Amino acid sequence: MVRDDLVDHPVSIFLDDLFCSMEKMPFVNATLVKGFEQYNEVWSNNEYRKSAVDTLISIGTNQLLLRKEEVDIKQVLSIAQSIKVLEKYDGAWGVWNWS
Repeated sequence: MVRDDLVDHPVSIFLDDLFCSMEKMPFVNATLVKGFEQYNEVWSNNEYRKSAVDTLISIGTNQLLLRKEEVDIKQVLSIAQSIKVLEKYDGAWGVWNWS
């Protein structure tokens, strides 16, 4: 059973779109830049960004615990890149300056 308040939560919607886009785009940064304005509520809220990072860490960790032949290394790398961007964002610069 899925709680309705989590399904419509900005972080949940942001992460759903992020994962859908990971399959279509080779670089996750393009996805994050594209969604910057669309998900401004997540980007401008430290707690939402932390929640997104915590969820990505959990998903990435679970991916790494799979048997070697089941791991989607592209997804794990995209997750790591997304975490880096979300953690470094401080509101003073655009998401495209993630290095």
